[in-house]
Parts: sequence; C-alpha cells; structure tokens
Amino acid sequence: MGSKILVTTTSNDVAKALTSSIYRLRPLRDDDCWSLFYYYMVQQNPIRLEEVAIFEREIARNCNGLPSAAMDLAVRLSMEPDRSRWRSVLQADNQHSDSSRADLRYRLLPAHLKPCFSFCSVFPIGFEFEEEELVRLWMSQSFIQPYDQDLRMEDVGRTYFDLLKQRSFFQFSRFDRKSNRSKYTIPESLHKFVRRGRRIAEHGNGFAKNRHLSLMPQEKPSLFNTESVNDQLKGLYTLIIFDNSVTELPDDFTKKFKRLRALDLSHTGIHKLPDSIHHLKHLRCLQLGGTNITRLPDALCCLYFLQTLGLQNCSLLEELPKEMKYLQCLRHIDLHWDHDSLMAPGHIPRFVGRRHALRFMPPEMGLLVHLQTLNRFVVSEKNGCGVGELGNMTSLHGELLVSNLQLVRYAAEAKAANLEGKEHLQCLELQWNAVDKEAAKFRRDLFGRDSVESILSELQPHPNLKKMSIVGYMGTYFPSWLGSSLSNLITLALINCSQCAFLPPLEICRRCPSSISKACTRLQTWTAHFVVRVAQRRSEL
Repeated sequence: MGSKILVTTTSNDVAKALTSSIYRLRPLRDDDCWSLFYYYMVQQNPIRLEEVAIFEREIARNCNGLPSAAMDLAVRLSMEPDRSRWRSVLQADNQHSDSSRADLRYRLLPAHLKPCFSFCSVFPIGFEFEEEELVRLWMSQSFIQPYDQDLRMEDVGRTYFDLLKQRSFFQFSRFDRKSNRSKYTIPESLHKFVRRGRRIAEHGNGFAKNRHLSLMPQEKPSLFNTESVNDQLKGLYTLIIFDNSVTELPDDFTKKFKRLRALDLSHTGIHKLPDSIHHLKHLRCLQLGGTNITRLPDALCCLYFLQTLGLQNCSLLEELPKEMKYLQCLRHIDLHWDHDSLMAPGHIPRFVGRRHALRFMPPEMGLLVHLQTLNRFVVSEKNGCGVGELGNMTSLHGELLVSNLQLVRYAAEAKAANLEGKEHLQCLELQWNAVDKEAAKFRRDLFGRDSVESILSELQPHPNLKKMSIVGYMGTYFPSWLGSSLSNLITLALINCSQCAFLPPLEICRRCPSSISKACTRLQTWTAHFVVRVAQRRSEL
C-alpha cells in the first residue's frame, strides 16, 4: 500500500510549496461542536444532558466551529459550581472569546510554569526565539528550581519549555540552517493575552512599574533620558533592547539599573561596554550576540553572579577579559559562529580560510569547572592558555571547536585536554590553523616536539560524539580511534588535510550518513564505502 504523509499548516505558502493538493479544514458544524462540548463536560464533571441542553444554542455559537473552544468552554463551565451563573459566563465568553480561552489556558498551567510564560511578554508580537536563550533568561530570574540536586538547571528548564510547547503556548516557527537551531514563536492570541497584563509603552508614553522590560526603537529617548528614569525603572530585573541604532550605553546607565539580572543587547550597534559594568553586581545573563564588539572591559570579571555570557556571531571579538577565572558561577560562554565549518548550513563544511578574530583564551580557564557551554577554545603558547586547560571542563555540552592546535608541542598536553572525558559533547572540531608560511615554519620546527600524529592520537573524543571535523591536519595518517571508537558518529568531515596519505578502516562510514573530504590531496587508501559517500556528497556541494 505504501506510506502517506499528512502535513498540517496555517500558512498557504507552506502548503503550496509542499503539494498541489490542498485540503482546507472548515469549522465544525454546530451539532458537532455541541457533541464535543458535552463529551469534555462529562469528563470534567458527570452531568445529565438535560441540565446543559438549555444552553445548547449559546454553547454552539460560542465555539465558533473550533474544537479547542469546545474543550475550553467545557472546562470553564465545570469550574463554575453555581449553574445559575452559566449564562452570564457564556455571554462574557462570547464577547471576549479569545481572551477568555487564553486566560483559562493560563490559569490551568502548573504554578511553576506561569512565571516562565508571563516572562515572555517582553518579546514583541511575532518575535522568534530559541529554546536555549529563553531557558538561560529563566535561569537569570531564578524561575527554574531543580527538584533534585543532581539535575542541571538547563535540563529542568528544557522540561519547562517542552511542557509549554506541548500545551501549544510555544509553536515551532522554522529551523535556522545558518545557526543549526530551531526558532519558536508564541501564538498571537496567547501573546496578546500575556502582553495585556503589562503596560509597556509601545508609543513612547512612558514605562510601567515592571520587573521585565523590552525597549523598541521609538522608546530609546524615553529610557536614556535622565529625567524619565525614575524609581520604578531602577527596580528592573530584565532589559532587552530591540534597536540596532543603539551604539553605546550612557555613562550613568549601570548606576541607574543596579538590580538588572539580565541585559540583552544582541544585534544592536553596540561596539563596547562601559567600564562601569561592575556596578551591575546582580547581573546573571549578558547577551551581546551579533554585535561588533571587539573587547570586553576587565571590570566584567567583577560580576561574580554571571551565569551566561552570550557572544555568538561576535566575529570581531579579539580577546576576553584576563581575570575570567574568578567568575565561578559562569555556566555558558557562547562563542558560536555561523561560519565555523561544522556548523555551516546542512553540515557542509565551507572552510575557506576565514577566521574568527579571537586570538587566545584568558589564562587558567580550567578553573571554570562548572562551564556547560564553551563553543570555542583558541590554543595559545601563553602561560595558562594551553589546550590542557580544557581538562577539568567535563560538564561541557553541545559543540566545541579547538583551534591553533599547531601550537601544541607535546602529546602530553593534548592528553591533558581530556576530550575523552567529555561525554556530553555532541559536536567537535579540531583545527590546525597553520597555512602557507606558517605551515612551512611548522614543518621546520618539528625538532624537539612530538609528532602531530601522536598529538591527534591523544585528542580522542568520547564515543558519544555525533559530529566531528578535522581541519588543516598536517600528519600523514589518522589515528586508529577515528575508524573504530566513535560508534555514534553521524557526520565526519576531513578538510585541508593535505599531507595525509592513509585512512584507517573507516567502519563508522557504514552508519555515517555524511562523510566529507575536501582538499585531502594525498589520500591513497580509502574504503569503498567512504569513496561512495564522498562522491555523493561532492555532487551535492
């Protein structure tokens, strides 16, 4: 018989793109709405048909052909014990149907999810957000309370997010192939409901007494004007700025907002932070993603409660503050860059020599043992900046790119990185950045150091790894673990490994959907399966 796929969507464009045969759902008939209402009513509170039959016409009209309205109305009436008030409830529901249903759905949420959803009122209608960034904002407000000390806050927050998604408070919007992350939105009726509880001035008429605030372009003069910043604003916990014309913060900004726990300046025109940033002593989440910032002030290292430092796509960032080792509460340093080869659209490497500006890591980063996210580690010959600093970071999750591996002189240094002990890593990229003159110098400087083959051998990752990329490797062969130990690998990319002539028996390729080789000019020994995969992949590029 074969298989069939049923796709549902609210977008005509999506439907037309997928198929020419479109079936448009129509509202339910009144008698179907009435039957559905009564079914749900009996589930909530056993009741005789005659007791509600007198309201049949009003109930059917209020449902407006929507199955969800029938269910919500049944729950709403079952919560009203005084049946003499049912008619007034139905009249009110008819006048404010969308608002009433949203209010009911919100009131039925578990207590621990209500503040999490209410917080989302800071987002503009239709705003797309990511699961990770929202969970980190919740963490900054202490909304997430693990019920077991062995559970990570991030995992509990993900559970909260999934529960809200299952109840349709969040809906999938699209998959961003550039960042390899899913985007979500809030249904418009629910978003309007939750924003109605806040009095954010969307036309520059002032600000309400509120803990969480978003700033739209037209509101910038009101917030940055000294006269308008009153005692109510000084109590802010969250400030999110949606205005790319903001290039810097006023000198007295940090003194006015000392209670801030979350400050989001992502995709603004900010290119530097004030040295007075240390006044934000309660700050737990600082988002600077997509800005042109090149350096962070050393005063940032006085923010001892900081949990999240978001620097994704800050490709001009040259260095991090030197004393970051003292930020012991830090859990996430997000240095993701969309142009990293393994993070490229469709996982197809596009390494073309373009580099992130970050030159080295702060000394003794290994003291940050609670880090859950560190997307990038740039090896340096400076004291305390070597690859061994990764050794104690066994809680790292997600992706990790280790660059400048040509500066690692001894296999013992590579072994100290303890990549095999990082069981939660999903994606790993190892980069040797020596090219042209640097590569020639590297080959002349081999005396007095371990071979690059022995160094890579000690960089063996944990078997849980799903995606791996090796870039610029200058050895003549790959270690045996590449062919046998990575049992969960899905994507393998070998890029610019120009000196390598042999591959181990790549058993992983029998189950690896994406095996990619690029500019490995001297390879002589291949498994047949690997050749097939490479040929198929190259035809796609």
